[in-house]
Amino acid sequence: MKRAIRWARQARIDLGRLSRQDSDRIERAVEQLAISRQGHIVKLKGFAVSHYRFKVGDWLVRCRF
Repeated sequence: MKRAIRWARQARIDLGRLSRQDSDRIERAVEQLAISRQGHIVKLKGFAVSHYRFKVGDWLVRCRF
């Protein structure tokens, strides 16, 4: 079941600063994560709401579920 993806304003700005190849790769990885919730996802400590991170190539992506 696919879940809705809401990108933070700053995330969109950051994606726009990356190469087209890197931004497309990150977007595909996030879409795949929304569908399967599988992958090497690590829960981050120190946040009131659960935040997670996962690696896409050379980039770390932070997300919430």
